Amino acid sequence: MAKRSGKPDSIGGYFRTLFRSKPELLQQKKNDEILAHYRRDKGMSENEVIEKRIINNLANVKSVERKNYRKKGRKAAVSAGAPNVVERPRVPRNLEALEIMIDEAMMLSRSIDRELLEPIWRQLRAARNQVVMMMG
Repeated sequence: MAKRSGKPDSIGGYFRTLFRSKPELLQQKKNDEILAHYRRDKGMSENEVIEKRIINNLANVKSVERKNYRKKGRKAAVSAGAPNVVERPRVPRNLEALEIMIDEAMMLSRSIDRELLEPIWRQLRAARNQVVMMMG
């Protein structure tokens, strides 16, 4: 059976379109503001009780949208103006080769004269660690 994804006449579709139009709502811990939107849009009073199935649907859609937000690409989030999203710098492809070369230089420096070349070995080790951090 096919899934209904994002159809505005469904409960999940309503919340999906709400989260996609206002991604900042995904960051909130409590659902009070989201439920206030729902009440307003459906013509309900502020004190009217919302069915448990609607609250459960809200929680499920919010969870899936958070997951998609994290997965998809923060690139899409950055273009949408989402808060607290930092783009990672582009990493050159040949960092692994650089790491191997630094490792070889470290081994060579230790085999030549361990005590004399200790400061160089430490600098090489720091450089290698930085390369490893860049690779992720």
